[in-house]
Amino acid sequence: MARVFRKLSGQLETIGIEAIPEQERRMSPWRYFLIWFMASSSATTPVIGHLLAPLGVQGMLLAMAGALLWGLLPAGFMTRMGREAPLSALVVARRPFGSHGAMLLSVLFTLINVVWFGLNTEVAGELLGAALPGGQSAWVAAVGVLQTILVLFGMRFLQAIYQATFWVLLVVLGGLAYILLTSYDVNMGILTAAAPGEHANMRLAEGIAITLNFSLFAWAYKLSTVSRFCRPHGASVYYFMAGPLGIMISMVLMGLLGYLAQTATGSWNPGLLVAHWPIVGLLVASLLGLTIIQTNALNLYPATIDALVCLRTFRTAQWWQEPAATVLLGLLATMAALGGILSHIGGLLSWVEHLIIPFTCILLLDWYGFKSRFLAVDDYLQYSQPRFHMAGCLAFVLSVMAALAMPGHMPDDLQIWLPEPVAVFISTLVIYTITKYVFHVMSPGKHAVSS
Repeated sequence: MARVFRKLSGQLETIGIEAIPEQERRMSPWRYFLIWFMASSSATTPVIGHLLAPLGVQGMLLAMAGALLWGLLPAGFMTRMGREAPLSALVVARRPFGSHGAMLLSVLFTLINVVWFGLNTEVAGELLGAALPGGQSAWVAAVGVLQTILVLFGMRFLQAIYQATFWVLLVVLGGLAYILLTSYDVNMGILTAAAPGEHANMRLAEGIAITLNFSLFAWAYKLSTVSRFCRPHGASVYYFMAGPLGIMISMVLMGLLGYLAQTATGSWNPGLLVAHWPIVGLLVASLLGLTIIQTNALNLYPATIDALVCLRTFRTAQWWQEPAATVLLGLLATMAALGGILSHIGGLLSWVEHLIIPFTCILLLDWYGFKSRFLAVDDYLQYSQPRFHMAGCLAFVLSVMAALAMPGHMPDDLQIWLPEPVAVFISTLVIYTITKYVFHVMSPGKHAVSS
């Protein structure tokens, strides 16, 4: 027994926020695509079919295509950042925000990821509880524990298991679509219409905005946390495209399934519709629950890494920190799921976007525009310079304020071709450029203020 325990404990990921060693950076573009396809195929992803239902199928697909066009460059360049310097985004954030500024942001993003982890855990528990004996609470707890164990073994284990379960997920999604089409009264005319008549009041730009906030802009800052395991050289275009395509192809499939379920039954969650079937429902629900358990790891894993950025501001690295943080955060998220957070999904989507987009924009502009990419990796890990870089911190606060004020104040003609999240991204570019210039003029040769 002791030998088994030692062998298993030796497989735990303990690297924390350190740079990934060259010999461990072996992830191919295909595996990188799979990780983001699976991560995007979460328990809550089919809700996008419900959110975009006013556009109809054609409008929904156009909105997703528009989201890919607008979000491709930010997501692709975040992937490239992780390959250039094998560090997570919140470590790189020490340059534009300062060590303590990045620490505060790491606390914020840890909480966001924990909430998403708990949300998907709750939905998975609800699905399995409806199909299998034991009840929802017991399955929420079981799912939370199992997901936490998976994350303990880190990215090397997750990318291997995704390669196998990818095909399982495709079969399950196809099975759910078949059941909906053959067992429910689906009006195919509605499915092919440009938009359902009484709901045809959503603009395409609004649909693109919803999709961006739910997909590429929501995931973008996490991309470098995974791409730090990718090969550092070669296949640049394939890596650049793999993450965005993985996310958006999953959004298309899950969105169509959610739209189909919403149209046929009034519920966007297709897994619950087959749970009462004696054999098929049990099998489909179980397989769907299995895939959801793995995909949700891409919420807990970044939460762990972000929490370690905060911890490393005050403490030196210890091998046990990553496993301990994973267990603690997994427990907290599971308890939140047991407490019921699904009802707050609308509120979560409405405010998180205002934080993530400015952060991602400042990070990218500082990396590529202000040459942070030329710093040595050790400069980020041994960061003892100013606690707060005021240009980045002030730009972040002003950009968040602008993002909060923007809804309802953009001209209608402008919103037709410029989705709101893109307008927030562009305004952040302008604000950060101005603050960098102002602080450079105020204190030449010194671009930060310590506190």
